[in-house]
Amino acid sequence: MLRLEGFPEPNFGCFPTDIPCISQETVARMLTSTLNGLGNFMTDMLVGAFKGSRLGDNSWTIADQQFWFWIAVMGLVLTCVAAFQLMPAMILGDVKRMAQIGAGLAFSVPASVLLVWFMKQISAVGNSVTDAITNALQGEGLSAAIMRMFGFRIVTDKGSVNVDGALMKMTGGVQGAQVIGPLLVCLLLLLVMTLAAVFLYISMALRAFGLLALAAMAPVGTMMIGQPKLAVWAVRWVNLAVGLILAEPLAAGVLLLAARLLGNGTDMGPVIVAIGAVFAAAFAPAWAVKLVSFAGNEVGSAIQNRPSTTNVIYKVRTITGGGWLPKGAK
Repeated sequence: MLRLEGFPEPNFGCFPTDIPCISQETVARMLTSTLNGLGNFMTDMLVGAFKGSRLGDNSWTIADQQFWFWIAVMGLVLTCVAAFQLMPAMILGDVKRMAQIGAGLAFSVPASVLLVWFMKQISAVGNSVTDAITNALQGEGLSAAIMRMFGFRIVTDKGSVNVDGALMKMTGGVQGAQVIGPLLVCLLLLLVMTLAAVFLYISMALRAFGLLALAAMAPVGTMMIGQPKLAVWAVRWVNLAVGLILAEPLAAGVLLLAARLLGNGTDMGPVIVAIGAVFAAAFAPAWAVKLVSFAGNEVGSAIQNRPSTTNVIYKVRTITGGGWLPKGAK
């Protein structure tokens, strides 16, 4: 089994009467202890971002209770909205519009129930995909791979050190009081890395809460799915739900890509790239929702702008001067 080993405690070999040396050794040990504490905290954040922030059965139960409350509220609202839209349709004798409004009113509750059910199933699939990604680094785990890039040593059961990261390389060959400078640089870098890991954890936690809120208050948007003027609410709900579900596996995929690309490098470049990867993963919910919305808008525009059969026939007739028409066309 693999584990992580932090920065070794410095030992300057000071004499009991050498006060400056003892002071410098104390400072170096404080910096080392801080680095190891930040490393452990960052590991917890990376692991918790993909495991500890997920919704459990109790959370979905709370969402279900809220869901039926909003069904009752939106049932009254939707009845008023449907009546308001039916009046002009009845005056104009628009049978198609009346049928659409009536069907939307009749299927609003079943549609909401089905959409939330599908949301839960797809969320479970997304969690499985994330687990597969985080376990892709053969026994090491995604968090351990990221920490290895950050400079913490990978140690086997036999106690041998396999790989030193870039930060460990900065301090490994420095002796005495000269190690304080590299330790300060490592502390600065690790603070930035820890901040990125905290952002990732908060982002994934907010993502989970967003899914919970979408499930609980789904009727506010999904019950409008059949109403001509308000169906866009349902589309936005679907965009948000799909985007937030995709955010977790996409974030894990970004980190896995960085870990595999950088491998066992001990240069400072991989550390900077790793920081960028964690920050990019932290903002995965935002760009995943944008990606889904963009794709949905493009598909909608393509369907809306597709050429109709009537237009094609009219253009052909214009070009040929009316000398050719399809069989049965006038």
